[in-house]
Amino acid sequence: MKKKPILNGKALPEGSHQANVGREKNDIAADDGYPVESKKVWLDKQEVMQRMHISSRTLQKWRSRKMIPYSKIDGKIYYRESDLQELLLRHLQ
Repeated sequence: MKKKPILNGKALPEGSHQANVGREKNDIAADDGYPVESKKVWLDKQEVMQRMHISSRTLQKWRSRKMIPYSKIDGKIYYRESDLQELLLRHLQ
């Protein structure tokens, strides 16, 4: 029997993919100004490196320095798209 991935103590629904966990059609902006749907979008290491134009080592440094939160599922690390946006905003100011 295959283990179900667990995120924040809850099993992910069958057929979930890292980029669209729980995405809903009618998501609206949250109190912090980010669309609710961007809070639900999870990216893997490769997607983050491509979007941010950074190396694997840079991403590892960000994790070790606790600059960006992440979740580990079955040994694979995922990042929320909204956390990447917040990181960019913090360092652009």
